[in-house]
Amino acid sequence: AIKELYQYLERYRKYNRRPAVWMPQLAELSHEGYSKLFNACSRFEKLPCNSVFSSIQNEIEDESIHSVAGLVPFREWRFFESQFQLFVELEHYLSKYHNGSEEFFPEPSEVLMHGHTQLYELIRIHGGKTMLAQKLDMKFAWDVADENRPSSFSSKGARSISTISWGSFTLNFATRLLHFIRSLYLSLDPPLSSSFISMPSEKDLHSFGQDDLALQVIRYGGYENVARRLGLAYFGGKSQQMEEKRFRGAKLLWKGRNDIGVLSGTFTCFADENVNKRKRQGLAWDENLVINEL
Repeated sequence: AIKELYQYLERYRKYNRRPAVWMPQLAELSHEGYSKLFNACSRFEKLPCNSVFSSIQNEIEDESIHSVAGLVPFREWRFFESQFQLFVELEHYLSKYHNGSEEFFPEPSEVLMHGHTQLYELIRIHGGKTMLAQKLDMKFAWDVADENRPSSFSSKGARSISTISWGSFTLNFATRLLHFIRSLYLSLDPPLSSSFISMPSEKDLHSFGQDDLALQVIRYGGYENVARRLGLAYFGGKSQQMEEKRFRGAKLLWKGRNDIGVLSGTFTCFADENVNKRKRQGLAWDENLVINEL
C-alpha cells in the first residue's frame, strides 16, 4: 500500500503542484477512481504485515499509514495550506480595496459584500476577525473611528473588550514565510524523518538566500514565537525523527516505487477504468472543497 501511495503522490505532485509529502484524504483517492489504493489505505491499520518491511510498522505505536510512510497528515497540511491561502487572498483584497494598507483588518461583512466568499469562509475557519487581527497585528476596523480611514469601513459598532496584543507582525512577512516553507516541502521526497510542517531554522533561511526573512523572524519575536503564531512545529534543535529502521524501510519503498514485483501482492496504481465515467457524473476533485470539513 505504501509503495502504491508513493506512486500516486509522485504523479499528483507532477500534475497538480502539491508536495509529495502531503498525505491525501482518503476521499480524494476514491473520487479520483483509485479504489484499490483507497481500500488498501483504509485497511492498513487492520491487516497484519507479512512483508520484509513489516518491522517498520510493528515496532511503533502509531500504525497509521501516514506515520509509517513518513507523510504529513491531512489535517495538519490542510490547515497550513488554508492559512496560506487566507493570507494570499487577504493581501489581494487589501491591495484591491485598501491600497495595500495592512493597518486595518477588514470587516467580514464588507468582504462578503464585495463577493469574496472564499476569503470570508477562511476568516471564519481560522478564528474570526478579532483573533486574526490580533495575530497579524492589525487594528480593528469595526472599532476604530478615524476620519482618514477608508470610507468602506463602518464607523459604528461597539468597542472591542479585547486588549490582547500578540506583538509586532506583518501580513506580508507571514505570506512570504509560508510561501518559502511550501516551496521547500514541494521539493522534498518521502519519507520525512519528521512528519510535521516545521519552522525553518536560521541556517535553512540563509542557505536558500532568505536573509531578509531571517532578520524579520528575529524582529518579530524569534523562531519559536513565529512558529507558535503560525501553527508551525518548532523543535529548537531537539530530535523528533522516526526510528532509523523504519526510515530506511520507507526509503527503500520510495526508491522502488516504480519497480514491478518488489513486494508481493502489489497492484498497478492507475485509476479504475470507469474513472472518466465517475468524473462525468460529478464534480472533479477540488481541494478547496475540504476547507468546510476543517
